[in-house]
Amino acid sequence: MPPKKVIINTLILKLKRQSTTYMVEIPSDQTVSELKACLVNMINSTNGLKMDDSLKSLDENGELNVNDKIEIPNIALDESDSDSDDDSNLNTNSNRGQQVDIENSEAKSASTEINDKSRLRVSNDDIVLGIFTDTNDIYTSTVEPLNEDVDVKLENLNFQDFTPIAFKYKDEKFKFYKPRYD
Repeated sequence: MPPKKVIINTLILKLKRQSTTYMVEIPSDQTVSELKACLVNMINSTNGLKMDDSLKSLDENGELNVNDKIEIPNIALDESDSDSDDDSNLNTNSNRGQQVDIENSEAKSASTEINDKSRLRVSNDDIVLGIFTDTNDIYTSTVEPLNEDVDVKLENLNFQDFTPIAFKYKDEKFKFYKPRYD
């Protein structure tokens, strides 16, 4: 007799701050603390939390109004990278003729990093979660801090898929910007 399948219910939650939204897929038997840890991991793996994430205005031509110089990312390429049309050496170790495991290779082909001083790394203690009083219109809704014990399971909070959850950095106010589509 085959073993019984264990069905794990997952939730897809929208975590929102200012004009940023993170979509998190997490098992419903996880705790609030584990949700915060997942969010912190996502934030830090995307170059940190942008402190001022307000909407940028466009001029009459649809161009971004920027008074400051835009920093261009520094892209570091491995010296073995090439734009040549010769594909024979792309995944082959030329000394041995063996396939190279690109995913686990210590020399990644390219990395990009922007040293933006307005972004910072966060920890679980830096993030405060909140619940919208009206999830149908979050831009006019008020937000109440999620004062539940960090060990409360998400399934006990009656979240459904795509439930918006507010978050903020430390003592700042919960703030959200409605996207404009011109």
